[in-house]
Amino acid sequence: MNDISWGEHEVIRHDGAYVIARLTLAPGRKLAPADPSRRASQHLVVAKGRARVTRGPHEFELQANESVYIPASARYRLANASASEVLELIQIRVGQGADADSLALVDQDAGRA
Repeated sequence: MNDISWGEHEVIRHDGAYVIARLTLAPGRKLAPADPSRRASQHLVVAKGRARVTRGPHEFELQANESVYIPASARYRLANASASEVLELIQIRVGQGADADSLALVDQDAGRA
């Protein structure tokens, strides 16, 4: 598990073709827009809290037990929509580029990983 200023990132399973990870985002924190150039497609499932997802020109909120598909070619940003609750997500990355070290998460507020 990696404890980072914006939360935590823990790889649960890595099987060459896919990676399953748990992401925890601190209240009010957001991640910088993800660059699709070196990224596999992914599914984000909200386990707890509220997520604000910007995928291309569309922004929407997800609650517990809701999910979103992010194609490998899509630019997206993830934020915790709550100022007081932690956001927990399960991330499933599938396809080319799905390795345990390919996820570059940057705290947009702090400008660092």
